Amino acid sequence: MTSLRVISRKIFLSALLSAILASCSSGIATQPIREATSTVADTDTAIPTSLPSATVRPATITPLPTRPTATIYPPYDPPADWPGQPLPGFQVSLQYPPGWQIQTNDPAPMDGEGIMVNSRCNAGEGQNAVCTLEANRLELYGSYPAVNLWNSNNGFYGCAILPSSDASAPELGTLLAWYPYWVKQDRILQIEAPIDFLVAIGRGLQSDLEYTPPTGNPDLVPSDCYLNKQAPKQSAMGGLNLTTFRLTSSACYQSLNVESFATLLPKEAAEGRSALWNAQGQDRELLNQQLKQFGYQIHDNILYKEGAPQTKLLGWVGAPLINASRSWFILPITDSSGFPFTNFSNQPLPAGEDPVFYSSLGYVPHFAFLEDDLLWVQYDIHHLTPVGAPSRLQLMRNDEVIFTYSLLPSSPASGPLRGLNT
Repeated sequence: MTSLRVISRKIFLSALLSAILASCSSGIATQPIREATSTVADTDTAIPTSLPSATVRPATITPLPTRPTATIYPPYDPPADWPGQPLPGFQVSLQYPPGWQIQTNDPAPMDGEGIMVNSRCNAGEGQNAVCTLEANRLELYGSYPAVNLWNSNNGFYGCAILPSSDASAPELGTLLAWYPYWVKQDRILQIEAPIDFLVAIGRGLQSDLEYTPPTGNPDLVPSDCYLNKQAPKQSAMGGLNLTTFRLTSSACYQSLNVESFATLLPKEAAEGRSALWNAQGQDRELLNQQLKQFGYQIHDNILYKEGAPQTKLLGWVGAPLINASRSWFILPITDSSGFPFTNFSNQPLPAGEDPVFYSSLGYVPHFAFLEDDLLWVQYDIHHLTPVGAPSRLQLMRNDEVIFTYSLLPSSPASGPLRGLNT
């Protein structure tokens, strides 16, 4: 039995080595193969046909460590642990950080952190005007304050003013809050608090008056806001006869952007505006007299210089600006479509381009001459919002900044400038 095993293993090993050597190249030297010997015992050993069964152990699950709840800082909404405080004199309640004080209508300093709540008269100037004028009080908010719009789910809205580092109290911001439209209130809330908590405090405001949905009118703007059906008021000033059309009430004006009223203009007022607009743009004879001294003329709605066309087909053309020495003119124009507004000049404009200022109400003049000095407005590229939008305007005199102005972010309907005049 043992000898048979040895023979069979010798034959198998010899065949295997022969196959390996046959596959090698002829240049490889071969060594003599020694005959293998078996170490198998003479006695047969039984091979087990099954393995012993495994011992089943119960699984042990180790729980992951508990993670702390994420904390947002600064908070956007009031956290759950902020207590509430009714302020009956203001018809509101607000939430504030634990341990803080709330002080109302009292200029005395507080011991520790707290919130100062006051109110101011709402004369109907509008949110943009009030917020922008307040933000540009340099003695309070420094040279470069930021002003941003905000609103809450409770109907309050307004702006947050964040002072610059050179302010007298750079850690304190101001929140101007308009009441919800269903609250008949002629005051604006003014809240002063540390800037990190300002927006969360504003979003925690609650009105004491319950919201009553409008009936019979799906529009959220009350019907008494629309006064454009009233007859116009006639008056005279400086030798001019004035016709004043009232579009809305002073109470409603606070909650609507001025651009919203462009569509409320009565037909008679719209026709009068168009007539003035066309009269300004169609008096080409007077316009050509002004441009003749510079060698320019308009013929068939195209601006020419010494017979060479300088523009494409024009639409509206405004009155030119001319400096005192009559060496430079700037002409506001549009193309044949009536948009966009731009400026043509016989000299290069500052920065090599025309800054973009726009409004649905029409052309926005942003150049002016003071004798031979050019006044112009540009955005301050060194002070932008976190998303890259301009946050300040600069009034330039030639190449010198003579005034800076903080502003609200631009909206799709309008820019922050309404005109520059001397």
